[in-house]
This record gives sequence, structure tokens and C-alpha cells, in this order.
Amino acid sequence: MTLRGRWALALSPGPMALAVAALTFLGGSVLLAGVESLREVQATVARTEWPFGLAAFALGGAATSGLLAIGEHAWPRMLHRAYGGGLLAYVVTWAAVGGAALAGVALVAAGLFHVDMVAEGMTPAEISANLLLLHLVAWAGLALLGTALILTVFNIRLREANLRAAAQAEENRNHLVQFNVSKGVDLMNQGD
Repeated sequence: MTLRGRWALALSPGPMALAVAALTFLGGSVLLAGVESLREVQATVARTEWPFGLAAFALGGAATSGLLAIGEHAWPRMLHRAYGGGLLAYVVTWAAVGGAALAGVALVAAGLFHVDMVAEGMTPAEISANLLLLHLVAWAGLALLGTALILTVFNIRLREANLRAAAQAEENRNHLVQFNVSKGVDLMNQGD
């Protein structure tokens, strides 16, 4: 399976966009982990927000986007249902990708600023006050990621409710047809 002629799928909401985002976050996580593995870098950023930014990229970005992509792709197929897509898919895709990116970038930046502030000799209270905005941005990103997960569960429940209603309507239609046949009503030639 290749993407030849299917790059539009990578830019539209749904499983393919989430899979591409997961691979991008995985690449960023590997790059950040490689930089962090350098002894000097590890010694300076070990007690800052940098490792949490790496975790936001790896867990929030790569793992969560990957799991959402698998869920969007595999869940309907496992249940033999059609994929709905729509507005909720757009919201889930952008909330997951945007939330993980926002949290990861904010925490990595906070880690770098934290190292610089420690080098300048600031007190922990001053560092916390200066990094408050970046911490709030990171929390907002994590909230977006949580919103994507909640909306995914809601989307699954909504699909199941719609499918149950459609199955019930089909069952009711079959009962009506059986009733009319047993009573001898000819619905096809009623107006003739």
C-alpha cells in the first residue's frame, strides 16, 4: 500500500492525517531524545520541563495520534460499519494534533528558558513566575488533547446510537411489511 495519488488523504481529517501526525511526532520525539542523551544537555535539562515536553511529544503526540488513527480506521471495520467522518472528525484531528504540539513545544521551550534562568542565578520563585505563561499554554495543549480523546469516545457512542436507531427502523419496517402481507394489503397497487 502506497500513498501514490492519495496525498489529499494526509491533509484531510481522519485516520491518514492522524497517522502522518503520529509519525511526525515520533520523529520529533526521537530527535529530542537524541539531543537529550548528550551528557551536557542531560545534565542541564534533567530537572526542567524538557523531559515533560519530550513526553508530550512521544505520548501525547505519537502514541495518542497513532491510537486515534487506529481507532478511526479499525473500529468501524471491526464492527462492519461505515466510517462517518464529518465535522467531529475535523475537531478530533485538529484538537489532538494541535494539543500535543502546543503542550510539547511549550514544555520544551520552558525547559530551555528554565536552564537560562538558572544560569542567570534567578530564585525558584522568580523562575516559576516567569514560566507561568508557558506552563498555562502547556496545560491548554493537554486540555485540547483530552478534549480530542473525549470527543472520540463521544463519536463512537454517537455512531453506535445511530446504528441502533437504523437497525430498529429497519426491524420496524420489516414488521410492517409482514403485517401488511399477512392482512392481504397490497401496498404496491393500493392507488390503482
